[in-house]
Amino acid sequence: MTVGSYVKITLDTFSVNGITYDCDSIRISHSWQYGFRTQVFNGICQSSSWTLEWDCDRTLTQTAGFGDFDPYNDVFTLTGSANGKNRNGKTYTAVITSPITKRSSCSWIEQGSIDLTPEGLATRTVDFGSGNCDSQATLTINGNTFTFTMN
Repeated sequence: MTVGSYVKITLDTFSVNGITYDCDSIRISHSWQYGFRTQVFNGICQSSSWTLEWDCDRTLTQTAGFGDFDPYNDVFTLTGSANGKNRNGKTYTAVITSPITKRSSCSWIEQGSIDLTPEGLATRTVDFGSGNCDSQATLTINGNTFTFTMN
């Protein structure tokens, strides 16, 4: 795929396990030699009892390990943001405030943070750490920090 090229996807009556997926379009752009940008415009997931709305703009970039055939030295980062409405009709925003980093040789996300702000509630920050390959992360709400273990 040539840098700068893109593919535009539209969904027409697409459903899986009773959930219907729709959107104005999904655009996947080859943003640079080792990166892809994905944008979802007016995404909707719907079942018989709930509806979700979703827009996003995110970029996945390979930051190490390119140019060889060793998949274990590959490192990927994710940046971007999303917003929408949850099953209860409440709006939210999610912003990756520090690039999410994942090495293929590690089972967990190792680095980065996300701020999630649900309508009417305080921002929640998920921090995946500073680069150690471990299953520990933290959740901070209103200055209160909780450690949790990723599966």
